[in-house]
Amino acid sequence: MIGWSGVHCLVARFLVLTALVYGISPAQADTFGARYEARLSGISIGSGQLTGELKAGAYTATLRGDVSLLGVSTRFVASSKGLSRDAKIVPARYQLRTEGATERAVTVDFLPDRTATVSIEPPPTESEQRGLIPLEEAHRRNALDPISAVISELLRLSQSDNPCTGVAQVFTGSSRFNVDIVAGGTRNDEIECRAVHRPIAGHRPTGNGRPTIAVVTFPKTRQENGIRLPTRIEVPLSLGTVTIRRVT
Repeated sequence: MIGWSGVHCLVARFLVLTALVYGISPAQADTFGARYEARLSGISIGSGQLTGELKAGAYTATLRGDVSLLGVSTRFVASSKGLSRDAKIVPARYQLRTEGATERAVTVDFLPDRTATVSIEPPPTESEQRGLIPLEEAHRRNALDPISAVISELLRLSQSDNPCTGVAQVFTGSSRFNVDIVAGGTRNDEIECRAVHRPIAGHRPTGNGRPTIAVVTFPKTRQENGIRLPTRIEVPLSLGTVTIRRVT
């Protein structure tokens, strides 16, 4: 059975990686939305709906769905709101509520350069926290929540000719990790990037020290209001590869 930290990290990574499948043209569109599905070895393990609004220097976004893996089924609703200043995102509040095998509510309030407060109800138990790499004050600085990290990367992509570059620094309230976007080559009509998940704190050490590396593919030509949108994400796990695709 996966503990709270594992479920929360799984949901947070699911939020970041799945939401990157959908592009936003922040300079030209006020609202956005998409439905998606995640499959593991051909079997559906998750689905959800991403909606939001970005205009007048502010943004709101909500991702709701479900994840089922290794006997753990969790429904979640994650939302974020804050300010957008040119290509910079300044989150104000992030909320995540999970139901099912794990039932908790996480709220993170932000100052411009760091986390202000974190609330997790009910709090993780002692056994759930045992063996985790502890979070430190430095981990709360200059990081974005999972939804804000997605919005920030999409803003960056709208201004860059190279989609295979960038670092998303993510703080979930109970964990801290980076997602590094690096070049992976080209094939057919696609640009292939690598999204390297680098855990920092709030997780249990795996022992092998190897990061999880997802494949993210983009079309060679820009589409939809000049934005080069990702077409597919593949995440390797010990049980197989999770494939995330947009369905509508």
